[in-house]
Amino acid sequence: MDNTEVLRGVITQTDVGTVGANLLSKEQFNAFYELAETQHPWMNLQNTERRTAFQGGVPRIDFTGDVIEPATEAIDTGNFFEPAHSHVAYVQTKGRTAFALSNETVQQTADPDYENRLVRGFTRAWGRSFQKIAWLGDTTSPTPILSINDGWAVQVAASGNVVNGSLVNAGDVSLDHFYDAKFALPAAWKQRQNELRWAVSPTKLDQISEYLSARGTPLGDQFVTEGGITRILGIQAVEVPTIGDQQFFLISPQNTTVVINPKTFALKRVDQGLQVVGADMVAYVGFFHADFILLEAEATVVVNQLNA
Repeated sequence: MDNTEVLRGVITQTDVGTVGANLLSKEQFNAFYELAETQHPWMNLQNTERRTAFQGGVPRIDFTGDVIEPATEAIDTGNFFEPAHSHVAYVQTKGRTAFALSNETVQQTADPDYENRLVRGFTRAWGRSFQKIAWLGDTTSPTPILSINDGWAVQVAASGNVVNGSLVNAGDVSLDHFYDAKFALPAAWKQRQNELRWAVSPTKLDQISEYLSARGTPLGDQFVTEGGITRILGIQAVEVPTIGDQQFFLISPQNTTVVINPKTFALKRVDQGLQVVGADMVAYVGFFHADFILLEAEATVVVNQLNA
């Protein structure tokens, strides 16, 4: 049974509360989350920690120095290189999700794939909203969805490396912006380039493609003939529409971490109550607890204040 089939039962059952008070079973939660992951590129790359405690710490292990020394036959130095252990704190906050269907729509649809499309559409929309909080969340924001939690952009701006893009090429995206982002990266991470990704909006990728294609060089011709960009300065680019067109990030996906609670994820079918019955609707209301953290904030770069 694939993820869509598992979830179809959740959406269409009259009573989904087979585990606790309308809580999703472990299989259903994993199916829901994994289906959302597959439809959003960064979500499919990021680090996800499933934690049942509302607050705690995610362990971080570092080997900060050299771990090799000379060896002499039949002599053991007795040296051991110990990792440094620390924890990155998290505090999960609560979010709500909901959608409603007309009973008439459900009863009269002739599409045999309607339930599957409903599941895919809802999980896609949930994942898109979830990524918006993950990247752009700001507890000081007047926008309700963003005020749920502080996202990665706020944390990079506060604790990572910031490049003011308006000071380069008058704010119009150029290759120099990407060079400056690499220059801002700590030396240790320049040796781990294969782990890094550019998180860039589709529009920004198109703009840098246009910039490069306008250059009278073989590289510029390559972007015209091959169509689109997959790597910039040797680092893979990932489209993240959520982040907008005035910034982009240099970051490891495994650094961007979601701490989500698999035991409190609830999805309840509501077909009673004056508002629902009076409108001849079936509503679905869900809740979740999550936090968004950076495991190594010092190894992140944002280029901001770009022209859209």
